Amino acid sequence: MNPNAENNRFTEQERPEQDSLPSNGDTGKDSPSAERRIPNKWDRIFFLLSAVCGFFLFDFAFGGRFAVGVTVYFFALFLVTGIYLFPWQGGAFPKLCGVLGIFLSFGFAFSADNTVAFFSFIGVELLYLLFAGGISGNLDHGTDTLAVLRDTTRIFFSESVSESGVVFRGISGNHDGGKLLRNLLKIVLGIIFAFPVLVIVLPLLISADGAFAVMLDRLPSVQIGRTTGNLVAALLLTPFTAGMLFSLKYRKKKPTAKSSDFRPSRGLDPVVISGFLGVLSACYLLYLFSQLGYFFSAFGGEIPESIRSASSYARRGFGEMCAISAINLLAIFITVSTMRRETKAAKVAGAMACFISVFSLILIATALSKMLLYIRFYGMSDLRILTSVFMVVLALCFVLTILKIFRPRLAYLRVLVLFCACVLILVSYIDIGAFTADYNVNAYLDEEYAWHLDTVDVHYLYDIGLQSAPALLRLYREAEDSSVRTDAKQALDSLAEYSDYADEVSDWRTFRVSRARGCQALDAFLKEK
Repeated sequence: MNPNAENNRFTEQERPEQDSLPSNGDTGKDSPSAERRIPNKWDRIFFLLSAVCGFFLFDFAFGGRFAVGVTVYFFALFLVTGIYLFPWQGGAFPKLCGVLGIFLSFGFAFSADNTVAFFSFIGVELLYLLFAGGISGNLDHGTDTLAVLRDTTRIFFSESVSESGVVFRGISGNHDGGKLLRNLLKIVLGIIFAFPVLVIVLPLLISADGAFAVMLDRLPSVQIGRTTGNLVAALLLTPFTAGMLFSLKYRKKKPTAKSSDFRPSRGLDPVVISGFLGVLSACYLLYLFSQLGYFFSAFGGEIPESIRSASSYARRGFGEMCAISAINLLAIFITVSTMRRETKAAKVAGAMACFISVFSLILIATALSKMLLYIRFYGMSDLRILTSVFMVVLALCFVLTILKIFRPRLAYLRVLVLFCACVLILVSYIDIGAFTADYNVNAYLDEEYAWHLDTVDVHYLYDIGLQSAPALLRLYREAEDSSVRTDAKQALDSLAEYSDYADEVSDWRTFRVSRARGCQALDAFLKEK
């Protein structure tokens, strides 16, 4: 095919056969690659499927309060994308991202923790962009370094916006589609402006005619309104989703850049960086020696005499770790990534960066030991689990930083993405709320438990929500202390009365395994009363 002909608009006579599926190599202009390409029947089928996925997003995911409805949405999105972009390109990493993304999306059917759901949603979105960009050959910067974020940002924003008019292209001889999309958006804007007027007009019509009021009362207005709103939102999202997929399929591919391509030929002087990191290294070395006993006391399970409680001891240690380690990671990343590496001073700067990374790992290990001491004395909580997970991920970042200094071609981003995805899957599937409640109750009831608890905070268990009902039921049945049994009974009564316990079985979109177990526990409790 003549490459110059690809830059021209397809006319009705020049349009490819509608029943044939163009290959990924049949491309148009570079990004926006397929700006004037007319979609065929196969493309339009998947435009319709992307609209269905959009409805799943707004009705199942958002309407289902980020429960199993999110799983249905992401599974459909991965499936539609994988079929549309077939045959797949790229290596094993994009495909592994797709598999992990689907597994992580199933975590919404297990976890009821809002923080975990938030990070899981972002994680699945990132895995989806890596999957879609990788199998279509559109990750221009490879998957070795953070430079891949440029590609994911381009795919999510630029590709979807630049090709948003493709849904309307070819309709009634239109070869652009952008004008029709703009007119559609104007119509939607006019509909939005009509709502304030309806708020005034409808009450007047109801007051003027009783028959009209009776008719409105008979309509399931809330459900119809929600479904209609979700459908409209899905239709508004479809041009951007379809445009992104269309661009990924037909965009002209570029040679994948290697990680070494991002080493700056003109960057910061290594001598300057060595001076900067040298001051930090000297400061941290002095601080380490002056606070050596304080930092490592938690490893032996001891609390310094100047500290009143393990609670304040652990919080103080975590605050130090979080601030210093974040500053260190940011400083090392900026300086090392912008440093010229052709001089001997670069090796000195690299050695100092390694020392700061090792120092940060010592801080993280010390803070983790203090957190374990905190859990030993006061039990588990969702915040303690999440902060521990954060510290482990931060430790991995510093380990990868050290390895990257010695092996510049290390594909550190792949390791980081896969590790974080596996951690999110684990945290989602165990549901940290239910896990916390079970741990605290087991540690309280079992006197032979390694970290036995003398007391249990029943009010905290109640605050966890419906997923703590199985643990509360066991506490109500087995606790020897009558006051603890009374508190557990009151907590179960409150969950049955004030939680959305009755709504859990009425809408499948809100289903979660942990909350379903909570409902079963409440059913058993109510039968025993």
